[in-house]
Amino acid sequence: MTMTLRQTLLTPVDARYAERLNISCLVQFHSEDPARPYAGQGQLSNLSITGCRIVSMTPVAEGTALTLTLMLPDGQLPLVLEAVHVVRVSESHMAAQFLHLSPEQRRRLQRFIWKHISATTVHHEHRRFRLVHR
Repeated sequence: MTMTLRQTLLTPVDARYAERLNISCLVQFHSEDPARPYAGQGQLSNLSITGCRIVSMTPVAEGTALTLTLMLPDGQLPLVLEAVHVVRVSESHMAAQFLHLSPEQRRRLQRFIWKHISATTVHHEHRRFRLVHR
């Protein structure tokens, strides 16, 4: 079902700080806490400047601090992010928040997101802004 422009503009906007990009790319992770020795890999399912959602068969506990290695398809070396906090876990998914991005990491993520974002890659039920086609 296609929404009209009027329906699109009248749908609620959520309170997220940053837009999420639907994406599928490899991510590797390991814990930063020796008491919680996690290591594994999975697929990014969405990405924003503030965090990401990962699909993985490796169980990770909520509250774990991870180091992520994102294999972004941007022609650059993998992006390594430290101090990533697992904020939610459900079955084979985990939501993670980026706590400390360097200015260079933030710029690279923002450039990547803006380059790949479109009306077909955003979550329409969770948006801060709207892309309107005419």
